[in-house]
Amino acid sequence: MARRKKTKVVEKDKGLQEYEGWTLGDLVWFPSRYEATPRQGKIVRFHPEDNIAPCVSLHDLTAGGQRVMPVQYLFEDKKTAKSNRQSYLDFLSDSVAKSREKK
Repeated sequence: MARRKKTKVVEKDKGLQEYEGWTLGDLVWFPSRYEATPRQGKIVRFHPEDNIAPCVSLHDLTAGGQRVMPVQYLFEDKKTAKSNRQSYLDFLSDSVAKSREKK
């Protein structure tokens, strides 16, 4: 029986390791658009030059899946994230209105 060739694992560049006090792998709380309860996530990647605002990619530990959130809406505790939910919803509605104006 023939042996398989070993596949080489090439590590991808993860980009920035730290941005505005947050580092890769940090656990953060963030407001949810459709639920009043904040969610917890782990920072996977930073996107400082995003079109809308500087953002991060998160692995959502509460509901599973990947999320992208503006850096300004990441918090260290659940209570602060919950109290800033309305501000986040206002931000979303403003960004949607601006994107519709461009079309």
